[in-house]
Amino acid sequence: MPYRPPGPQPTPWRPGAFPTDLFNLLSNAVKFTSKGEIFIRVRMIHEQADSVTLQVDVTDTGIGIPPQNRDSLFHMFSQGDISSTRRHGGTGLGLAIALQLAEMMEGSISVSSEEGLGSTFSFTVLMQKNSDAREWLPVLPQNIHATRILIVDENASSRHVLETYLSLWNCRFSSSKSVNEACDLLQNSIKNNDSFTIAFVENPMKTPSGIPVVPALRAACDQISLVIVLMTHVGRRENPKTTRGDTGDYILQKPVKYGQLHDCLALIGGNTITVATRQNTPATTSPAPTKDTRKLRV
Repeated sequence: MPYRPPGPQPTPWRPGAFPTDLFNLLSNAVKFTSKGEIFIRVRMIHEQADSVTLQVDVTDTGIGIPPQNRDSLFHMFSQGDISSTRRHGGTGLGLAIALQLAEMMEGSISVSSEEGLGSTFSFTVLMQKNSDAREWLPVLPQNIHATRILIVDENASSRHVLETYLSLWNCRFSSSKSVNEACDLLQNSIKNNDSFTIAFVENPMKTPSGIPVVPALRAACDQISLVIVLMTHVGRRENPKTTRGDTGDYILQKPVKYGQLHDCLALIGGNTITVATRQNTPATTSPAPTKDTRKLRV
């Protein structure tokens, strides 16, 4: 969820309704998505002195909903069609309850869909700000801000999440959806004397000719040093005997979370990990890892 509130952490008027509504929409997305992904986006669409309005989007790559069935989705005991009911089960109450919960939170719910491609269910919620809450502001080492970061990932949603996180720190970054495109960006950056220093790379990836991504990126860099962070999927096991030539310098497990990305960049920067708050409270630090630490597993 690439969302960080710009002010104090809000507290909902009815705390139980928000997670229940989100759970209902997630359950619905999982039920009708056999392949692809489910992506959650939370963003603030309105702010007042004592409250904020958030919009939550749950997007899936499932079967989609025919246009003639969308108007009745939020009615009791209604589902997209009879055939999907037989295949996936359910009572037809989930979306009707989701509508009631959204209205309970002084919000609304809507759907956009394309049959065969997926759906996006969105609901809004009015939340009260908590004046006692503190905003978490992780501080990155200054040398990280001065570097260029390359994102290499075939998945558009994964790229979007990393781009959102890096934007919060005002980092300099570029994104690529293929190994060949990434190699071109690396070579052009060297020609322009503004080379990339860090690359976050989806693993596994290969060039069209079958060359693994890490050797291809290192070859494109020529003699320029590039720190490569491999982003692996949950459950994927790395071979500890592989050499630096065909593996990265650090490993992050996907989905990459905000705090994990911060800690990884702080580790690469070689500084202590510092966390500041908006209020005048002492910063907390933890010692940097030893120099022989080469992989970060979170």
